[in-house]
This record gives sequence, structure tokens and C-alpha cells, in this order.
Amino acid sequence: YAMLFTPMGALVLACALFLVVEYRNYRSDIFHTVDTLARLTAENSTAAIAFNDQPAARQILASLQAEPQIVSAALYDDDGRLIASFRSSPDAVVDEARPDGAARLGFADAGYIVAVQPVTENARRLGTLYVRASMGQIVARMRTYALVVLGVLITAFGLAGVIASLLRRTLARPILELARTAEAVT
Repeated sequence: YAMLFTPMGALVLACALFLVVEYRNYRSDIFHTVDTLARLTAENSTAAIAFNDQPAARQILASLQAEPQIVSAALYDDDGRLIASFRSSPDAVVDEARPDGAARLGFADAGYIVAVQPVTENARRLGTLYVRASMGQIVARMRTYALVVLGVLITAFGLAGVIASLLRRTLARPILELARTAEAVT
């Protein structure tokens, strides 16, 4: 069984590396998606903010429900007054306007990403859009991958054990018989 540990160790390392790479790729994808949605939504919100059209602003933000990771969004005018908001559920947090409103993308609370995007028209700042997304999908995806990896490892260890046992009997029997014969001769 000692010969099994090296390839099994390599398999465990490969599976762990697979999980890390998948996590990083999915995290990068979700950051890119949230950033893109924030930029597009901000661009589409210029008229709603310029004319203080709250129904249009609510409709624009409601379109974010097409992305399941988006949990809330808020659109503020340049004075920090709320124009419209979107919540995927009643308990979803809507970010408050901050004075700077500079474009940024990063982690908020544990498990959330917040994108802040200025709403501008012809280089004139009209307001700010805040979009909050959940990292819940990445957690669920990593859990699924971990279960698949665990299944692969258990199957590989089981098959390797069975094969090693069969090979030990097949290969060891002639050697043991030779050793008994040599012992009988001496």
C-alpha cells in the first residue's frame, strides 16, 4: 500500500488546486459581472435621475432581478437623496449614499460585493448607483465541487486499494514460494 500514497497524494494536490483555481475564476467572473451590470445600469439611469423620474428609475433597477446574485441596488441623486431602490427580498440591505460616490468595486460585509458607480452625463455628475451582490452562488458552487472531488478521491482510493490487493496476491505469491524454496534448501 505504500506505493499508493505517492499517486494518491498527487491526486489530492491536483484536486485541491482545481478547487482553488475554480474559486478564483468564479470570483473574478462575479466581480466582472457585477461591475458590468453597475456600469450599464448607471448609463441607463441618466435620464431617470436628470428628470427625477422615480418610476423609470425603479423599472431600471428592477431589471437587475434577472441576475440572481444581485440582492439590492439603490440610485441616488447628486445630493444623496434616494431616487429608487431594488431589493430581491424584503430583508436585503440597501447601501446608503456616501459623499464621494467614487467608482469602486469590492467586498462589503461577509459574503457580499458592492459596486459603486457614478451616474454621469457629458462629464456632469448626476448621482450614484450602488449595487450589492451575494457571493452565495460561489459558496454553493464550491460546495458542489468539493463533494465531487471528495467522491473522486474516495472512488480512486477504493479502486487503488482493490487493485493493490489483487496485484499483491498475484505478484507476491511467486516471490513467497521462491523464498520458501530457498529456505528449505538452506
